[in-house]
Amino acid sequence: MGTRSQREEDGPDERDRDIARRGDQARYQILLCMCVPVLSMAFSGTEHFWIATAVFAGLGTSYLVGAGVQIGGYRRGVPAW
Repeated sequence: MGTRSQREEDGPDERDRDIARRGDQARYQILLCMCVPVLSMAFSGTEHFWIATAVFAGLGTSYLVGAGVQIGGYRRGVPAW
């Protein structure tokens, strides 16, 4: 009878790393899309309050979308490429 170490069982496996990577990719895509309106607002001379609000909304949206992608990855599984 072989024994396995507790460290090998508790560590993240390949599926966890793949789901985390896909969540990060979704976050980065949303952040990239939000950079365009924020930069256009900055170049057009919009007030600092609205620029900061757009940055905050972009960051919040990116984390919500990334978390949704990760939850969906755990519930439905990750498609094989």
